[in-house]
Amino acid sequence: MNLGNKKNFSPIIPFIIILAIIISLSPTAISAQENATNSEIQNITETTADNIEINLEENSICENNSQECSFPPYKLSYSNEIKENNIPKKALLISDNPGTNILNDAACDILNTYKDVDIQVRSCNQICKMNENELYTLVETSDIVIINWLTSDADSVFTNLLLKYPNLSNKELFLFLETSSSSQAKNLHLVRNSTINHKKIFSDKSIYTEEFLNKYFSMTKRGQNYDVYYEYITNGDGKLVNAEFNKAVLYKNYNNKENQINEILWALNITGYECKYSDPRFSKTYEYGIFREQYMTLEEYKKKYFDSSRPYTVGLLESNMYVSNGQLQPYYALIKSLEAKGCNVIPVVAAGGSENQLKVMVKYFTNAPSYEAYLNNPLKYTNNVNAIISMPAYGIGGNLFDNTTKYFETAGVPVFRAVHSDYVSNEEWELSATGLPGNRSDKWWHVAIGEAQGIIEATFVGGVTHEISSKTGAQLSGFKAHEKNIDLFTKRIVSWINLQYTVNSDKKISLVYFNYPPGKQNIGSSYLDSITSVYNLLYELKSQGYNVGKLPTTVKELEDMMIKSGINVATWAPGELEKLSNQPNIVLLPVAEYENWFNSLEPISKVQVIEGPVAYIGQLARNAIAINYTSPMKDIISDWYNGVKSLLPENYTESGVMLLDKIVAALNKYLQSGNDSDYQEYLSLKSQWKALNIPGLNGWGKAPGNIMTVTKNGVAYFVIPGLKFGNIFIAPEPQRGWEAKSDLLYHSSAVAPTHQYLAAYYYMQKEYSSAMVFIGRHATHEWLPGKEVLLSTTDYGSIVVGDVPQIYFYISDGLGEGLEAKRRGFAVMITHLTSPLAYTNLYGNLTAIANLINKYENTTDKTQKDTIASNIKLLIEKNNYIQSMGLTREEFEKLNLNEVVKAADKFLFEVQNTLYPLGLHAIGQNWTVTDISRSVVAALSQEFTYDGITTTIFDEVAKYLFSKKYSELNALERDKVLNTSEQIVAALIFSNSTTVANVLGSDNPSLIAAMNYARYYISLIYASINNELTSFINGLNGKYIPVVSDGDVININSLPTGGNFFHDQSQELPTEEAYNYAKTLT
Repeated sequence: MNLGNKKNFSPIIPFIIILAIIISLSPTAISAQENATNSEIQNITETTADNIEINLEENSICENNSQECSFPPYKLSYSNEIKENNIPKKALLISDNPGTNILNDAACDILNTYKDVDIQVRSCNQICKMNENELYTLVETSDIVIINWLTSDADSVFTNLLLKYPNLSNKELFLFLETSSSSQAKNLHLVRNSTINHKKIFSDKSIYTEEFLNKYFSMTKRGQNYDVYYEYITNGDGKLVNAEFNKAVLYKNYNNKENQINEILWALNITGYECKYSDPRFSKTYEYGIFREQYMTLEEYKKKYFDSSRPYTVGLLESNMYVSNGQLQPYYALIKSLEAKGCNVIPVVAAGGSENQLKVMVKYFTNAPSYEAYLNNPLKYTNNVNAIISMPAYGIGGNLFDNTTKYFETAGVPVFRAVHSDYVSNEEWELSATGLPGNRSDKWWHVAIGEAQGIIEATFVGGVTHEISSKTGAQLSGFKAHEKNIDLFTKRIVSWINLQYTVNSDKKISLVYFNYPPGKQNIGSSYLDSITSVYNLLYELKSQGYNVGKLPTTVKELEDMMIKSGINVATWAPGELEKLSNQPNIVLLPVAEYENWFNSLEPISKVQVIEGPVAYIGQLARNAIAINYTSPMKDIISDWYNGVKSLLPENYTESGVMLLDKIVAALNKYLQSGNDSDYQEYLSLKSQWKALNIPGLNGWGKAPGNIMTVTKNGVAYFVIPGLKFGNIFIAPEPQRGWEAKSDLLYHSSAVAPTHQYLAAYYYMQKEYSSAMVFIGRHATHEWLPGKEVLLSTTDYGSIVVGDVPQIYFYISDGLGEGLEAKRRGFAVMITHLTSPLAYTNLYGNLTAIANLINKYENTTDKTQKDTIASNIKLLIEKNNYIQSMGLTREEFEKLNLNEVVKAADKFLFEVQNTLYPLGLHAIGQNWTVTDISRSVVAALSQEFTYDGITTTIFDEVAKYLFSKKYSELNALERDKVLNTSEQIVAALIFSNSTTVANVLGSDNPSLIAAMNYARYYISLIYASINNELTSFINGLNGKYIPVVSDGDVININSLPTGGNFFHDQSQELPTEEAYNYAKTLT
């Protein structure tokens, strides 16, 4: 994760060294080499490496305020032997993981030449894992200790060590050049230990005050602008610091291999070892650009790497911190995989979390001169890519985050997220249940914030690797590309791009609706009319040129067809299954064909289907032992245990739980010991579990199982319900299962899907490969067993969708579960409106009570008041409203008549303030006038600000009707305000605010502002209905779907719908008021 604007420096490239060798040779040698081939030159450098002395020019030429310093090249000269008068030296160099890689490369080059030098390199992670004696010995036996950078944990380790052994830093050279907390006064003890020639260079506290040191180490941190820290050191207060220390800081900041070589040689030199070195040299840097082995112009890159036979182009963005660190393995693996699938790739790099990310994309992915020009008039410019892959953590674009999101939207191509982890290896990731470590906010950095920019299909492409250098002892960190995941990821990208080029009439689409539990009465989804939505979508596809064959002419006709051929059938209804299998055009998938596909899956995926969850967890434990990564298994087993336990039928609870406890104990014992005898104990318990024969929890056996299978003419088939309309297949999502506790199985991540479930998805992948479209909340495939995020090819959520683009209509207030579909179902979400909402009108006896309350308030005669109040009390008792009022009978009887009236009005207010849904929304269908007017009134009943006026529609109508505030009205008056408000909004659907105000005879600016706001709200509802269809078609055309917020119809921030919603974690930040209150408390 890179949040800074770190500059990258090109390492020394081999041909420069070879050239320097040639320059430094004697005339005879030069003459000989002039006739040598490149291979001969290589041969010479290899055979004479032990006799090369590295001689580097001692002076550099550097212009102030320049991004480039000129310097002489390396000069390597031959010497027959190492200087005999040199005293052997031992150096210890410490840095963070990327810095350690560079230091190690530099140290190895020097060690190849200087045989009497011992250089040890350690990463901060290594320092933290050492015990005190190990670290003490390593430091104490070193003549030179240079700490280029420390993490906060390593910072603490060194602080404790030096507090205990204060003389440990009394060396020829002991330098703390940068620590994670050097700007904190309490940790300045570390940097005050910096020593040159046994003298503490910051000992004079009259000069080197805490304030001075805080500023110095703040100004000289890595990643700062070169001009800033160079000016500070040479002409600012920084020049008060020892010149040699300043030089070391520059070596550290110019963090490339060349400068690290010179830093080591300089350290050896000033401690009495005879060798030559160059001063720090600031090389030309690239803040951003195209990078593939080296920085190039677009023209150079195309000439070298573009292939005209590849029809597509993909833009790839990575952080430039990995360029200087040499950690681009997943980057190059993505390029290779995409090129193999017919895509040219434009790979660009820029600092993570910086504005340069937007700049580099616009510069190389379009022909616009700047991002400002592009965003101001995107139609004027050409987009050069069909898709974009974003690799850096955190949001893209830094301070230009919103502009970057706008660029994605205007470019109109899908943007994918490729994740490589700095913390887990490929093997550890495969084993994990979470997909990302849960203790580092990685889900936010790597997934959630990208979703806020419309970035889709977050996929793991590589994990960290650690190797120990045999020469320096350094732990070297890099990445290892995950080839299988990258292969599937790039296939999915190509599938999305295919949608941009395939003519609509050739696209083959599945529309998937929900039929759970199985049966003809259960077609539907959350607050969505699924059948009407499917009907409207079919006709929208027809209007867009899709091959839809002959369509039903009414919704009822479609419904009848779906009930006849498009429902799941349970095992207890074999007669229904037989009737379904005999329907014309019903899909009968040969079991043999499915088995060929199923057998291609990984063993861990197959075992869970065939043998069930107990076999799966045992295999997972076996895999953990194999890679020696058992630490997360205790939590994984615990979650697994709870999941399986929750599914036990009541008649198996006692025996099942007892056996599960023993299985968990045996596996935990095995994971601690690794002994095969402990695993055999688990296998024995596994056999006992199988003998219990608990329905649904022993796997589904070998294919085909007993779910929706038939045999015809001796051939076994899966029955796949659904309807074919040309190239469109509409079908119910296959049933998750009904054994065990079917309601819990719906969300279960412990039990694998059935063979028929997998077969149905296999069929849709194979025959309708253009896209799968899910109709409403929610399916079951996003809840299948597997990781929380970043699924692997062995996780069922990934298996069932394959490489087919996923589009998912989802209710706009369903974000919590919708995130599962995004992250575990690879879905691009299209939000749809919730049901219309309305406040409750008074009716029946409630109206009668309201009328009596109104009379009570308008009567001055006490006798009449008492009579009215008594009648109110009688109506409450007669209609059993006492409990609904939140009172007990005893509490109600204690109320006097005036209190009864107040309690009744309060009860009616709560009733009137209750929202309820008005039927179901249907995609592609306009709302009625009543739906719109009542929903808009519900929304505007909450305080809003519009046209500079803050009010509510109820307050404005209350003033218009009664010259009172809404809060001052009784129940009957409130009911009249509600009805009048709805009538006004209904009129605004057809007329402007001025016209309606004239009809009302009102020129009240506040009422007119409320009407203007209502008109705006009405427009958002109409826009939502249009956007939902537009985004559907855009998704099927392989386009980017813009982001939207979540919420119901009375939350204006969620409108218009029809976008890809996301989790806005900024909403979790405290308000200013809450923050200030917290400060007061603390």
